[in-house]
Amino acid sequence: MSRDGGLPARRAVVRWAWRMFRREWRQQVMVLTLLAVAVAVAAVAVSAGYHVTPPGAWVEAAAAVFGVYAVAMLLVCLIASAGFAVLAHRRLRQLGLLAAVGASPRHLRLVLLAHGAAVGVTASMTGAVAGTLMWIAVTPRFETVVGRRVDRLDLPWWQIAAVVLLAVLTATAAAWRPARAAARVPITRALSARPPRPKRARRSAVAAAVLVTLGVVSLRIALAHRSSPAAGDDLRITEAALIVAGTLAIGLALLFVAPSAVRVLAAAGARLPVAPRLAWRDLGRHQARSSAALAAISLALAVPAAIVIVANVLEHGAAGDNRGGLAALRAIATAGGAVLALAILAMTVGLIRAEAAGDLRVLTATGATGGIRRSLTSATAGGLALLGAVLGIGTAYTLILAGSSRSQLTELARVPVVDLLVIAVGVPLLAAALGWLLAGREPRSLTRPLME
Repeated sequence: MSRDGGLPARRAVVRWAWRMFRREWRQQVMVLTLLAVAVAVAAVAVSAGYHVTPPGAWVEAAAAVFGVYAVAMLLVCLIASAGFAVLAHRRLRQLGLLAAVGASPRHLRLVLLAHGAAVGVTASMTGAVAGTLMWIAVTPRFETVVGRRVDRLDLPWWQIAAVVLLAVLTATAAAWRPARAAARVPITRALSARPPRPKRARRSAVAAAVLVTLGVVSLRIALAHRSSPAAGDDLRITEAALIVAGTLAIGLALLFVAPSAVRVLAAAGARLPVAPRLAWRDLGRHQARSSAALAAISLALAVPAAIVIVANVLEHGAAGDNRGGLAALRAIATAGGAVLALAILAMTVGLIRAEAAGDLRVLTATGATGGIRRSLTSATAGGLALLGAVLGIGTAYTLILAGSSRSQLTELARVPVVDLLVIAVGVPLLAAALGWLLAGREPRSLTRPLME
């Protein structure tokens, strides 16, 4: 393999990335599914907006769709980053062998980036085809709603292409941080499959503070545009762009806050029993995968928490029928956020448990029972869920306070205590209970090492 990035090296990178995708696609099923569903829904949404909105409002409707799609892509990016971090550690020994035979850090990064691009291309193309078929299937009912004929193949192809491109960029960007961390591991440490040393969280905290500041400033400027008396179409589009940019900045800050939160959790477990102490220390040792998983869980809980807080404020000033609808919205948001967070936890904790099969074999050989393995999984799921709930509720209040005027701050004093307690206490307890129940079955990797 040439060090100058020549054609043989590029072929080897593509070959390794494709081989990794074929072997690890089962671990990426959730990421593939989420990306495909998001692309399909976005394709149907832009097609419907293209036909139903007048020409003057078409750009504004497209901006709204892409704003929601961008937030969804941020969530998928964080979920995918956690999966890619686990994948990078699983393949650390193979990457060390590549480095030992002459691969440069650039080649190692390209292997994982190419794998992320393969995931993005596969999911986005599947989602685009599914979205187009869904649009063709729902066109007759759509014609009944709008009261006119619609050409099924008259679609905003450039918007659909932008949706596909954003999905590919999302998957590739999700692989960037794990690829960068894996490429920096020394060869001897990689050959022994030892995780990289956790770095100081000072830089991450500074980056998080900068992102939160930028997000708050963007939301405050959007609030000033909203209260402007001469708010035309251009100002509304600018306001929407500022809201999306501020939301993405604050959501992305979770990825940089997560390392400090994981360290706090690992330090807090020093006085706990053996099983949770080992589980939380393991989260601190594998800081890359734990931080990405925690950021994804936090964002998944921040969205329903924000909906619950806003619906609770609107409920106090609404009429009887509207009040019942808002109460139902709060319940649906709480349940939906809990289900999504538990699904993310199931994927990440399952990957963590499969990756830690060697440690579990050692514990089993030294006399650890099935109850101890259950306790390890339960403590891992419960700790991540607890931190995610705290960070998610904090993120939701940050977004809402940054986008609220002074007159609205008094209304926000009405805190939906019950709904937030369900998120902050119920989700971690349920995650811990499910981790205990689902960890009883001994995986095959505990009894037979992975030979590759």
